Amino acid sequence: MPTQYFIDWSKDAVNRLRTATRADIKQRKNQTHKITLADHKAIASRFQNSEYYFRQGLTFSRTGIYSPTFRLNSNSAFDTEGSLIFSDEILPEVMLALLSSVFCRYILKCFVNHTVHAQIEDIKEFFISHPDKETTKQIEKLVSKIILNQKNDPKYLYHLHEQKEIDQLVYKLYNLSDEDIREVEIWYCRRYQKLAEAQGMLAEVRQKYADYLELCEQNINQQTTDLLSNQNLETVNLTAA
Repeated sequence: MPTQYFIDWSKDAVNRLRTATRADIKQRKNQTHKITLADHKAIASRFQNSEYYFRQGLTFSRTGIYSPTFRLNSNSAFDTEGSLIFSDEILPEVMLALLSSVFCRYILKCFVNHTVHAQIEDIKEFFISHPDKETTKQIEKLVSKIILNQKNDPKYLYHLHEQKEIDQLVYKLYNLSDEDIREVEIWYCRRYQKLAEAQGMLAEVRQKYADYLELCEQNINQQTTDLLSNQNLETVNLTAA
């Protein structure tokens, strides 16, 4: 978003950020009457993980119905509300694909944190499997294609194209069986029904697993019938007693 402000990253400005005390800040704000003895020694700001500033990585949204959502960072400074993920072994584009996959979301929400929040420690729980060179090239190519298409069209429906291929590569990477994949995809449609419907995944899953879903419905109906029959039987027995 355009703004009339800019950040001064000159050496003098950075040095001032590193060394300015609370007393300096209060004096600059004409609040000298609020300065205490401790303020002359207390550094006003604290640089954390500055060795990762301006480095390519991933950032993510920690709160929301669909959290965590991942994206490439803007190679800038960051704080807790824009926490970043870095890897010296996996390319950012490849890591983005893995963490944005349906399977990763399934693991994080079913076994780590099922709420609408995603803490940093939650993300650490997901095991990143290192893809081989061929898979890495395939994933990197697909992600680069998504980025290019979204730059040309912000509303580009990548989930109908590249995302499907990425999810299949992730399933293979983690050695998921057909039954595992079915569990993941049906879960996704249950948890994110509106999103899955908008993405076209809901209709696809209903068609793909039609026989299985019909069998599940029959089992549920039978269990309901058996439960009602048992309740009626208990009622009759109590009445007779």
